[in-house]
Amino acid sequence: MLHRKLQEILELLSKDDLSKLRRFLQSPYFVRESILQNILELYDYIIAQQAGSNGKALNKKTVFELIFPAEKYIEGQKSKLDNLASELFQLVKKYLVQIAFENNHFDLLEGLELARFYRKNNNPDRFWHAIKTLKQLQEKQIFRDRDFYYFQLLITEEVVVFTSLHNSFEDDANIRSQIESLDIFYSIQRLDLSSSLLYQAKLANTQFELDPIIREILGAIHAKEALRIPVNYLFSLVVGLLNDMENMECFQEFEKALYEQRHDISPGLLNSLMAYYRFFWLRRYHKEGGASNVSKVFSLYKEHFEAGYFNIDGKISANAFRGLIKFALRAGHFDWVKNTLESTPEDLICGTRFTSELYNMLWAECFFSNREFDHALEKIAYRPFENPMYSLVADALVIKIYYETQNDLLDYRIKSMDQKVRRTRLSVMVKSRYYNF
Repeated sequence: MLHRKLQEILELLSKDDLSKLRRFLQSPYFVRESILQNILELYDYIIAQQAGSNGKALNKKTVFELIFPAEKYIEGQKSKLDNLASELFQLVKKYLVQIAFENNHFDLLEGLELARFYRKNNNPDRFWHAIKTLKQLQEKQIFRDRDFYYFQLLITEEVVVFTSLHNSFEDDANIRSQIESLDIFYSIQRLDLSSSLLYQAKLANTQFELDPIIREILGAIHAKEALRIPVNYLFSLVVGLLNDMENMECFQEFEKALYEQRHDISPGLLNSLMAYYRFFWLRRYHKEGGASNVSKVFSLYKEHFEAGYFNIDGKISANAFRGLIKFALRAGHFDWVKNTLESTPEDLICGTRFTSELYNMLWAECFFSNREFDHALEKIAYRPFENPMYSLVADALVIKIYYETQNDLLDYRIKSMDQKVRRTRLSVMVKSRYYNF
């Protein structure tokens, strides 16, 4: 193989990115003029071969003779081609960094770098003008949560450094502002991560005690006005619910606050909070059951799917999408499921390395619900999914198909699944559900 990492990363890029990357490679600022032509030749050849023949023609000898026709290739020796491929790999990584920089708060990052430049070069007038522009940009921000306070922290940090150099009388006020921004940013981060840890503990059936720092933050949210922002309040309710799942008063307050304050929270954090909301409803459904709860959970998943709450970096969460399909089928919406699967490309699903296998498993569940057992069985391919729940779902589906078709292997599959459930770390509730099954 020519260069495994290079070929893998190029295969993951979209057509649009590949086009932008080629323009990036044409820049003499990023690519040395002495290798620019060879870099473009190598890039174009790799893209053409990977698109046309899955990279089978990308052996080193073939590529070397194409790029360096006047030179002799020596098997087993490091060559100019190896260096060129490594250089191209480094350039691809630079491109990804450049794109990330441009796509993530570019105007604020650009303004910060400009302010730093003026500070380092002792130009106070331009420095303060850059800071004023940054503050105006901050005022225009819609969401006042993690990113807002992170940039607020960076801006005040620049001001503190500048004023400390010039012994300004405003130092104390700026430092206080910096501390406040740091406190808010830290509280959001800590509550978000603690919620994730508590959630994972619930799924894995392990114990997780809140540390004293989080308890202090939870107390400070109610005591200190600056910390009492929507996202902090909602995460504090999530932590409370994960500690006490039976607290209906807390659940109702979370539900009410989530929908009232959702417009004040950035999409990334809002999607996380909506995922917790779905989880709390799932727990309620698993405890109570009932057709009304099936209908409610499906309506909730459908609403979140259409609103984009499943999205993670432009893709769809595998867990959320499977939940949508599962409850749609339980609610009897077979045609809706079929249309949704047909209109949702499998490469939009994230959260598993085995995207095709998971996508086909959803089709299998769809076919099973329509009693098309042979088609359902054809769609199931065994994979050691990273998430053990997917493997159990596939096993359970095979057992259901074998039961309906009276397959001779039914008893064997039941015993095999029973062992898997016993050996897998799952919550008591999940294990109980599978034993009941």
